[in-house]
Amino acid sequence: MALGACVRELDGVFESHRVTGADRLILKIVAQSVAHLDEIIRALAHYGTPTASIVLASKSRPLRAGVRRN
Repeated sequence: MALGACVRELDGVFESHRVTGADRLILKIVAQSVAHLDEIIRALAHYGTPTASIVLASKSRPLRAGVRRN
């Protein structure tokens, strides 16, 4: 099974981004438990060495139209 097909079948994946650099794919998931996260990591391990980061807090603000951030 190809990586893309595996990702489409994984329960909990709600975003998938193909990116440049060492990580070729970034997934955003909602794991129901540590065991669920472990299942996802094990499934992805067939395609390389997955890494995981856990978001503890997030902040964001919308961009205003016509305003560029540098």
